[in-house]
Amino acid sequence: MKKIPILLSIVLVVKDCASTIEQLLISISTKAEGLADDHEIVIVDNGSTDRTTNELRRLTEMNGLANLQVFVLAESVDEITARWLGFENSIGDYVTSIDPDVKEVIYLDSFADKIREGYDVVFATPHSSKSRLVQRRGEADLLKRAIYRVFNWLTILFAGIHINKH
Repeated sequence: MKKIPILLSIVLVVKDCASTIEQLLISISTKAEGLADDHEIVIVDNGSTDRTTNELRRLTEMNGLANLQVFVLAESVDEITARWLGFENSIGDYVTSIDPDVKEVIYLDSFADKIREGYDVVFATPHSSKSRLVQRRGEADLLKRAIYRVFNWLTILFAGIHINKH
């Protein structure tokens, strides 16, 4: 299948996964290389207490994996706040988030198919080992702004953090 001429950002929120993080990142990177011209993997370490931070440091060294951007939080925060940190720091034309516990790498193909079909926004929610895709066409800018406002409001409400001011 032809690669999409975009920069694809993939956001991961991880915690205490030192033994599996390298294989997961290799799997995601391999899949992304086959789908898009370029990609980045944005990893938010959500307050790990094991060797995850050390593994991520090793993987970002000169001979490590390419296209990784890592943010290490000193303390664990709620999932939405951690994920939003990844979204805010991604630089891709399209951004998706994968739950490393579910191994949603298989959903990247469906995500890429929707991009090829011209969708601007694609939501995927895990549903009994399958992904239910909900797509919206047209008025994407309005939808994107609305989603951003909702996430910003939720982050303020639950975490007390105003994303635009940090």
